[in-house]
Amino acid sequence: MKIIPVYTRKFYPPQDDVYELFIKDFPPLMDGDVIVISSKVVAIQQGRTIKKADVSDFDLLVQKEADIMLSKKDKIHNLLPLTIKYRTFAPSAGIDESNAADYYILWPEDPFAEAAKLHEQLTRHYRLKRIGIIISDSFLLPMRYGSIGISIAFHGLLPLKDYRGEKDIFDRKLMLTQANIVDSLANTANLYMGEGNEQMPVVILRDIPHLEFTQDYPIDDFFIPKDQDLYYPLLQSTKEEAADAQANADAQANVDATTQAQAHAATHANDKKQ
Repeated sequence: MKIIPVYTRKFYPPQDDVYELFIKDFPPLMDGDVIVISSKVVAIQQGRTIKKADVSDFDLLVQKEADIMLSKKDKIHNLLPLTIKYRTFAPSAGIDESNAADYYILWPEDPFAEAAKLHEQLTRHYRLKRIGIIISDSFLLPMRYGSIGISIAFHGLLPLKDYRGEKDIFDRKLMLTQANIVDSLANTANLYMGEGNEQMPVVILRDIPHLEFTQDYPIDDFFIPKDQDLYYPLLQSTKEEAADAQANADAQANVDATTQAQAHAATHANDKKQ
């Protein structure tokens, strides 16, 4: 497999013309290429940015962006809010402030549609038929230091290689195994994209094994139903604990409000007596 990182200029929030630069900065593309693009520059293209000075409550911003809020920010232990967005487990709903100047960068809006849009632009511009697009972001594995890369959207390629029904080297029939192609490729590209000042938000991957191209893959087939997910018990318990914590916080807020109202009423009554 060949790995071709693409060096670009800085992309500036709140919005920048990323796609024009993609066309200009790309080396010639070939049929069979997969283009991995940082979600951050896609978000900047869409204007999915918010000036930090305009955000008074980060938790509220995360809650607005998240599909599911599992926990709030823990200021004592310096822990970020845990959320699910686009059926992906993500701290802070993917909101990032690195390489963003004085802005928060959100995850792109409708990233699968954006991947399809970019696929159409590049196939038309380069007169190609078979390319893949992956929109990627950094990801933290539980119980591990360091970030890796994952896909948050893709278009033009099969995301999985299905081994079910095949046999392993000892003739044992495989029942569940599927290889995750798109996340593996996103992680490969992430090594070159980096996390600092590399300025390589696009990586072209060429001569990839186990790859099939299609534009008709049903996206839902990529995601595991939550009740079949190996990690569902953990996510469920976390969600329930978060709900309990929120309920306790709401109850305490009600108690505080009642106490304050009673104190105010008592003060008002004393004032009337005087």
